Amino acid sequence: MDRGDGDELRLLEERIHRDEEYDIVKYYDEVDIKDFVYDAANRIFTFPCPCGDQFEISVEELLNGEEIAMCPSCPLIIKVVYEEEDINRARKTASLGAELLHC
Repeated sequence: MDRGDGDELRLLEERIHRDEEYDIVKYYDEVDIKDFVYDAANRIFTFPCPCGDQFEISVEELLNGEEIAMCPSCPLIIKVVYEEEDINRARKTASLGAELLHC
């Protein structure tokens, strides 16, 4: 085996390892953040889970680039599709709603 074969083998092993990592995560669904409900008091977004509980993801997690919402009652996870402006819009809307309730 010459040097070229060793490099090809290393690249193949890296690709297999990378593919195995991606296979670990199986999303139940991909859901747009606009379909979530924002809880301003707890600073989390929630979405109904088929088990009857709620998928949850915090504002901090989203701002840190996280895109996986988990259900605390079952093993399902969903991928959250969003842009940072969606998070800011939800926070502003929740703040406005809270202000209107206190008038």
